[in-house]
Amino acid sequence: MKPTNLNKETCNPISSNCVVWQGPDIACINLCKGDSVSDVVAKLATELCTVLDILNVENYDISCFNLTACGPSNFEQLIQFIIDKICELENITPSPDPGNKGCPDCLVTVADCRDGDNNYIFVDQLGQTAQLIDYVQAIASKICTLVLQVGVIEFTLANYGARITTLESYFPLPAPAEVEIVPASCIGIPAVNTPVSVVLSALSTAFCQLVGATGTTAELINAYLSQCVTDGDLRKDGGGTMSTLPGWFSAPVLNVAESITNLWLTVCDLRDAPVVSLAVTDTQSVDLTLSAGPAYTLSAAVVDTGWVDLLGFGYYQGAFAPQKPQCRRIGNVIHFRGAVTIPLSSTPDNATLVPLTTATLYNGQAVPYTYGDLTGTLPNGTLLDANGAVIFNNNANCIPTSVWNGALDNLYGLGWVVATRQINVNATYGAGLSATLSISIDTGGLLRAAVVKDVELSQARPNGMRGTSQLRLINTNIRAGEVIPNFIDNDTDIHNLPAAGISPLVASSQFTAQGGLPVASLTWPFSCDSGEETQLGGFTFRLDTLTAFIAP
Repeated sequence: MKPTNLNKETCNPISSNCVVWQGPDIACINLCKGDSVSDVVAKLATELCTVLDILNVENYDISCFNLTACGPSNFEQLIQFIIDKICELENITPSPDPGNKGCPDCLVTVADCRDGDNNYIFVDQLGQTAQLIDYVQAIASKICTLVLQVGVIEFTLANYGARITTLESYFPLPAPAEVEIVPASCIGIPAVNTPVSVVLSALSTAFCQLVGATGTTAELINAYLSQCVTDGDLRKDGGGTMSTLPGWFSAPVLNVAESITNLWLTVCDLRDAPVVSLAVTDTQSVDLTLSAGPAYTLSAAVVDTGWVDLLGFGYYQGAFAPQKPQCRRIGNVIHFRGAVTIPLSSTPDNATLVPLTTATLYNGQAVPYTYGDLTGTLPNGTLLDANGAVIFNNNANCIPTSVWNGALDNLYGLGWVVATRQINVNATYGAGLSATLSISIDTGGLLRAAVVKDVELSQARPNGMRGTSQLRLINTNIRAGEVIPNFIDNDTDIHNLPAAGISPLVASSQFTAQGGLPVASLTWPFSCDSGEETQLGGFTFRLDTLTAFIAP
């Protein structure tokens, strides 16, 4: 179907879907305010077509009346024809009583016809009756009203069409100018009138920079959820719990500002707390070192004093000065090492010790007294105890304070060792002396060398049987002028004597020189009993493997 304005060149077409009905709601045709004009016209046209169909006589089949003449040509004649036929069927004749004329002045049951407000048009309710003439007149009046309404609708549609044509003349609408605003200077553009799109772009850039600086929302949430200080934690400044700090937020929930506030309050609380100085104390076996702040470092090292000379060996002089016996503490263990030579006295009253400068000096005959009465109290000398032991450093602690200044936790020793002394018999020959000694160091740091007499006598038996220990077989017991025996000579080898019984320890061959010729019998130049502590001057033993533990 062609549009009515097809040939109107001045019209600017516009869709009727874009125009809305602003009149009241009309319930009988289901028309509501706000419906498009297309809907309004369609509903009105539908109602109009329905009414026209009803009024069209050709739509009614009256062939049953067997009309020989022309039938009704319009709806009014049709209604009158129906009324006449009803009167005929009802045998209704005109009544002389003007108040009861009969059909068409008769009662009929009215149809269920209601208006837009659901009210009955003719009577109050369904099933009531009305005079036929009144009913027909009401129907005719209603039809007239509908016809008038259709006319109004046609006028309204024509009006809407004109208005729509006017609206269409403005299409397409010109693009409006972009709105300008004055942005804040913090987003990086001048604070002058600027198009909104430019401001929005700058805001997007600034927001991305902000997210890059502060982190994403999830990162911020994780940040303030990591708060480890709670309301009930004690303040470092001694003022109670953290919740008592002015401005403190109790259990901040998803709020970075509150979390940062609590963080700063925690920092301030730490700064207001009393300054605590840090110090360390070394233990007897571990040295602690605390480096200076701000990053304090505590390091621990096992104590190691290095090797230190023992006290009481001042007679080690000259070439022997660096050879003094030593000790070293590692942790809580003291280790000992070196050779200990018992000093000699150069005077009978032990007033002077012979300096140990060379081995020849202590082994030779230059010293007037080859063994001293070691009972004096000389500095760096020795002292004898009542049980037969030489105590070094004049019966004082021999461990330097730089190694340990306390007590040992027990008595430690090497057990029985063999001390030796070399003797220069003459310019060509030399001999060896031996002594069995028990080496020990007690809790007070007293270093002792006890002779075998120490096991033959005791405090419980001071009158014990001296000289009964078989350890004396190792000890030297010589007398001046006696022949020096050769223990490996065939005739004097005590392990392989040719005959049983007592045999002299001096063989007829005596000693032989390096050329193999016999030499004259050699005798001891002095007497020495190494089983006696007073005759141990010049004997040497080693402290290696001696260890002791400190107390506790």
